[in-house]
Amino acid sequence: MVKGLFLQVLNMSFTASIVILAVLLLRLPLKRAPKVFSFALWGAVLFRLLCPFSLESVVSLLPRTQPFPKEMVWMEQPVSDTVITVTGGTAGPGFSPSVSAVSADPLQILLWAGALLWLMGMAILAGYSLFSLLRLRRKLKSAAYWQDNVWLCDGVDTAFVLGFFRPRIYLPVGLREEEQRCILLHERTHLKRLDHLTRLAAFAALCLHWFNPLVWVAFCLSGRDMEMSCDEAVIKALGTGSKKTYSSSLLTLAVGRRFIPGAPLAFGEGDTKGRVKNVLGYRKPAFWLTLLAAVVIVAAAAALMTNPAEKTPSSDTLQVQGIILEVDPEHNTMMVEGTEPNSPIGDQCVVTWEGEPFFRMDEQGKRQSLTAEDFSVGDRIAMETGPIQESYPTSTTAFSIELLPSQQETMARSLWEARVPYIGSAPDVGRLVGLLGVPEGLEYDYFQLQTSQEPYGVTIFYQGTPGAISRYEAPEEQSIFQRYALILLALVDNGNQVTFVLEGGEQPLTLSYSSQWAQEVTGSDIHAYSESSRTILELLELPLSASSASESQEGSGGNVYSVVFPAYDQRTEFNGAIFDIQPFQLRIRLPEGFTIAPKGEGDLAYPLMGAWTPLGIYDETGAYVGAVGYNLCEETPGAENLPQAIYNQVALGNNYQFSAQPKADGRGEYEPVRQWQQGETAVTKVYTAPQLAQELGLGNNSMENLGILSYDRQLGVYIAIELDSGKISQQQLVEMASSVQLLEGDGETS
Repeated sequence: MVKGLFLQVLNMSFTASIVILAVLLLRLPLKRAPKVFSFALWGAVLFRLLCPFSLESVVSLLPRTQPFPKEMVWMEQPVSDTVITVTGGTAGPGFSPSVSAVSADPLQILLWAGALLWLMGMAILAGYSLFSLLRLRRKLKSAAYWQDNVWLCDGVDTAFVLGFFRPRIYLPVGLREEEQRCILLHERTHLKRLDHLTRLAAFAALCLHWFNPLVWVAFCLSGRDMEMSCDEAVIKALGTGSKKTYSSSLLTLAVGRRFIPGAPLAFGEGDTKGRVKNVLGYRKPAFWLTLLAAVVIVAAAAALMTNPAEKTPSSDTLQVQGIILEVDPEHNTMMVEGTEPNSPIGDQCVVTWEGEPFFRMDEQGKRQSLTAEDFSVGDRIAMETGPIQESYPTSTTAFSIELLPSQQETMARSLWEARVPYIGSAPDVGRLVGLLGVPEGLEYDYFQLQTSQEPYGVTIFYQGTPGAISRYEAPEEQSIFQRYALILLALVDNGNQVTFVLEGGEQPLTLSYSSQWAQEVTGSDIHAYSESSRTILELLELPLSASSASESQEGSGGNVYSVVFPAYDQRTEFNGAIFDIQPFQLRIRLPEGFTIAPKGEGDLAYPLMGAWTPLGIYDETGAYVGAVGYNLCEETPGAENLPQAIYNQVALGNNYQFSAQPKADGRGEYEPVRQWQQGETAVTKVYTAPQLAQELGLGNNSMENLGILSYDRQLGVYIAIELDSGKISQQQLVEMASSVQLLEGDGETS
């Protein structure tokens, strides 16, 4: 509320500043006219400083737009009522804190600071004036009543008016009779014209707009014009023969100061020299000068106290919208279908034009000229036309033709305006997710933010029927999620991973997309698309075929394997605890044609040291490309490197190890792709030393393969998967890892 009020005052002050400058210019030709006209001009300034609204007129000289739009007031609460779930560290799907922290927009900080400074300035100025007034009232306790509303006081140096509803005139003791007569007439003229109330309103405007130097100038000059006009009224009433006596009174009671804001009207206040000079030079103005000044005042009031009228089409023109059916630039014609209810142009209208009346509004709201060649069939347009010829098809002449944004362009604009500076701003991310909409057949559930470590990302959860989930398993149906992922990766500045989890089927379907995938699809840095709404439109219109879907979600059309561990018995007298666990299932989606089966005798390339009951992974040709095994999840409390502590059996070997050092800190290759409350899945690399490679018959060089690690604290286990880096792509690795699920039970291996 305070920020909104402050913006309103800023806009009023801006408008009033224009009016003040206009009044300063108008005072120049009115220099020889009675000062009452100059004083009257300040009424327009006072109106603009205090009144937030006005009438409209075509003669207004003020700008139509405001420099501080009300949209600058920032909403601190999310615009939707969606429950936002934020995860980081141990937080997961079950953790739903209320979002109390909001993003810190520098503009909003400046706006708050400005509003607080404005309030402080008002309080200081009003407080000082109140203090001065109370001090004066203490001096007036010794004042003695004289006549009517006039009081005599020995403790004051000049005459003045004090009070608003029952004002009193205070005179210093010892004035001569002629001086009393002149001064009383001056002060009573003030009261008759209600100048004491006008000055109070002017002081209120000064308090409200204390930060504007032009308002201080207006306050001073309006007070000077008010006093001079009052002087002139007294001379007119007393006659020109009283000029010297009146001037002498001014000199005698000069207070020797400019003014105290908020203090009462003082007879000798202000520019005494200027007032004496004005009194001595006063002459009754000629009638024509008075008439001319009155015309100037009326015209100035109309131009400065009214707002510019909204432009409305004349009775001879129409504003219509339509869609282009045909366009013929060579003959200056197009066929247009009206899109508004009961459109006057009907379903077919032949539109002609002269010259180049074409334009569109750019992102900054500026008019951009176009040509007829810029228009094509299907474009939405707005036209200002002449009369419609009633025929079929109808016909008309267009004076202006505006190319309207398409639905895609409007969507791109809304998305771009909702871009997020950093992924930790949950309300902003939620607003962007809400703009994307919900894929057909699904219902939005909630989203999670991963901000504890890289890759930073967002996971969006949907609910659906088994049939709906099954539909989106097909690569050709996944383009909508790819489109959403591209938009989110482009508009969330430091987001590098977008995951969609579709729940409600036999098993959740997980689709994960990285910034690396986005770069492969678009051929450029995905964050560069946040430059403007036009680049976002390019993403919305980017073709995404089934083949590109296969590249981005490789394996999504393959087989889902459910493997039960322990897969077979490797029990010894030393490892009984490994096999005494409750059986659990690993579910994973493999690329098309891949299978999981017991390792053959010659399949020794992937020893999976530290993982039990390993099974082989085979490609569509039957070639051995990897292995998968399990072990117990024995987290070390307070461990500095959590992944390394969890996977210590496979991560701490000298000749063979899965890298469990986070890739984010530059020390390793461990990179999470999916997290939940009880665990996470990550991709990494597996290293085999030359000595072990030689023992396995793989040569004398070290080996570097791809790996997947996934743990679940509730089950107390983790799985380790090693894959041949020469036969599995990095993208296949990420998609396989994103589909990993560790479940309770001992269902059949399939």
